Amino acid sequence: MIRIMLMTMLKTGRLKGGAPVFLTHLARTLNASQDELERQTKRPFVVCRDGLTAEI
Repeated sequence: MIRIMLMTMLKTGRLKGGAPVFLTHLARTLNASQDELERQTKRPFVVCRDGLTAEI
């Protein structure tokens, strides 16, 4: 679903190519561990952690 949303945002010009996409509020019971998600996730997606800060 996130990949479909990303393609739509890129196509409609709502998001620039290469911009990071921050993934938040991921259910622990539906996903792998935090470390495993970070290893599996490729750019532009960023798996967020508690306390993560981003400069926009």
